[in-house]
Amino acid sequence: MLSPKKRKHSFFMLEELENYYLASMSTLKLKVLASAIAGLFLSTASAQITILASDLAAAGDTFRISTATGSINLTRTGADQVWNFGDLQAESQELLKYSSPIQSPYVIYFAGNSNLCQPESWINVPGNFISNPYTFYKSSAGSLILTGRGAQFQGLPIGLVLAQKDTMLKFPLRFGNEFASSFEGNVSLASIGSLSQSGRRQTLVDGWGKITTPLGTFDCLRVKSVVQEIDSIVFNGLEFPLPNNRTEYRWYAKGGKFPILEVIVPQNPLAGGTVIRYKDRYRPELNTSLSDLNGSRNFSIYPNPAQHKLELSGEFPSNTSFQLMDLSGKVLKEERLNGAQSSVSIGLEEFPPGMYLLKSQTANWEQVDRIVIAR
Repeated sequence: MLSPKKRKHSFFMLEELENYYLASMSTLKLKVLASAIAGLFLSTASAQITILASDLAAAGDTFRISTATGSINLTRTGADQVWNFGDLQAESQELLKYSSPIQSPYVIYFAGNSNLCQPESWINVPGNFISNPYTFYKSSAGSLILTGRGAQFQGLPIGLVLAQKDTMLKFPLRFGNEFASSFEGNVSLASIGSLSQSGRRQTLVDGWGKITTPLGTFDCLRVKSVVQEIDSIVFNGLEFPLPNNRTEYRWYAKGGKFPILEVIVPQNPLAGGTVIRYKDRYRPELNTSLSDLNGSRNFSIYPNPAQHKLELSGEFPSNTSFQLMDLSGKVLKEERLNGAQSSVSIGLEEFPPGMYLLKSQTANWEQVDRIVIAR
């Protein structure tokens, strides 16, 4: 049996061991908690990414793009940024489809020098003397090059092919990359005059981090391009230079195909206001039909000139009608959809070569295009 003194000593030893155990457990809990907090922080931190050509669009890709208006903060640059644009309010929406140049109205200009194209709803040419603009690209593993633009002038397709190309991106795209390119090209407007375009693009990958839009949150790179451009129109020997200087901001994500957000800030008031577009989900509340709220058509017609049939690609609601007319307005052929469709074919076999009008119409929208049949 232990003496009272030894029992007291043993009691104190047990008490010290217990206190040591409790202190060790508290320290362990704190370490576990700290590790959990660190893990949580790391799981939400931004990741610096690299964008490759495969992360951008290819022919056949289709996206829903929403357009918003208002001011937007573009000042945040640098590493590990957080861009929060989750409160953007979409005012219109379009279905944007990338295609091969052979599926565009301007195939005769771009089939040999480009492999990708897209319709452009944001391009606003002063005077509104052209319509249905497209942008054409040469996409490769090393770069994305803008090769020119097509449009309809007085209803006829024209193509402004850049002799000196506009390099928009170089791959792999990383934070801090910087590059520049100059571009120049012109196209004849028959006996009326000509249209030319020249300028310089200075591009910098000026930020990386996370971006939030109404579509979600993404790791991204931000690319800023300062474009100094002159679009010149020559009519009857008189030249009218139209400055089209602008700054373009685009946020790219891995596998995003289209920029998560793009903002075009023009310096010339005649070119319109700031354009804000972002990749989005389908929003039926916007009641998107053949055109967006700005009046830009949301479908394409190809080929034009055509031989045996016309192909129309886009979103066609039920009861859309199509009328093929001669230049006097006489209806030669009419078709009406019984249900919504994404593509329509119109046969032209029975009509001789020449110029015609194609009227596409819904209950609250109509568009008239000049169509050329050439065999």
